[in-house]
Amino acid sequence: MIYDAKTCDKRGLVWRSTRDKTLLSLGLVTPSQAWATPDNRSGSPSYKRYADTVRALQTRPRTYRWNGATYSVWPRVAYDNTSGAWDEAVRSGLISRSDARQMQSSFGYYVGYRVYVTDGGRLAYAFAGE
Repeated sequence: MIYDAKTCDKRGLVWRSTRDKTLLSLGLVTPSQAWATPDNRSGSPSYKRYADTVRALQTRPRTYRWNGATYSVWPRVAYDNTSGAWDEAVRSGLISRSDARQMQSSFGYYVGYRVYVTDGGRLAYAFAGE
């Protein structure tokens, strides 16, 4: 998946997301919409999704158990509200230091982009926000 995101392989990511029944953007978009690759890269939310996926997967994951399933979640700050986890998300480029401060003061926890993969390797979720 990280290779597909790095190379902006829409076909590979749509295939995986469709196969895995991935919930993207909290179910508000289809895999084709989520991984769209328009010609103009500047300001494109889908290109940000590719970059954010790569950045997230280059951080350390955190194991999260929910509703009878076990997930690896990137970045770990989504469920590890420690300064080290916040610093890792900032160093990865996923969020800025200013974004981190804003999230901490407004919400008290991370609300940025995150990726969930089941213990069986299924891409389960990819979304930002609460």
